[in-house]
Amino acid sequence: MATTMDRTGGLDTEATERVAAGSSLAEVIAGAAGIVLPILGLVGVLPLTLASVAFIAIGAGMLLQGGALSAQSKSLMGLAGQSRSDSAELIGGMSAEVLGGAAVSALGVLALLRVAPETLLPIAAIVAGGAMVLAAGTTARLASARFGTASMDATKHHVLQESVRAAAGAEVLAGLAAIVLGILVLANVGTAHDQLTLALVSALALGGTLFLNGTTVGARMTALLSS
Repeated sequence: MATTMDRTGGLDTEATERVAAGSSLAEVIAGAAGIVLPILGLVGVLPLTLASVAFIAIGAGMLLQGGALSAQSKSLMGLAGQSRSDSAELIGGMSAEVLGGAAVSALGVLALLRVAPETLLPIAAIVAGGAMVLAAGTTARLASARFGTASMDATKHHVLQESVRAAAGAEVLAGLAAIVLGILVLANVGTAHDQLTLALVSALALGGTLFLNGTTVGARMTALLSS
């Protein structure tokens, strides 16, 4: 099958699609870890350790996703026809995801080493939630750019656009939930066990959103490549 190459911004669409597929796989793996580990912790299996590892995985997933988007942002923004002000906004959102992901992973490592985990875990939840909220719009707009110029029928294009909006909405809701739960823990609401439970629930929400976003990106890329 012939491959159409678009040299917009000096990078081709095929390379952008490969990066998108790779980053979505990383999100799925990180999201799966962010789902399974908190569930195990909630049923009493090494809750503190698994909460720390879950946040490390969530941070790594966010870091890889943000890094992948940043690496191909010039091509994607060229495809989307973004203005300079829009481009600056998109770059800011990607930077928030990269920096937030790195910070969350670092906080998770420190918590795993038992450096004030009762404080660092809720902070990790707040940072991850904030970065996810800030990056939600950026991720949605760049995801739209991946198939915005593809040849496909109107119905498929509408379905893909709605999937982008749904994924962005889920990111915002999960991010806000993680922020609220992290604040409740820092405010010493409930017992120490209750606070650890809230941290695990926040990790579960974040991991579930990463997994959902990764799978929907994969579905969108499959639809794009088959169009």
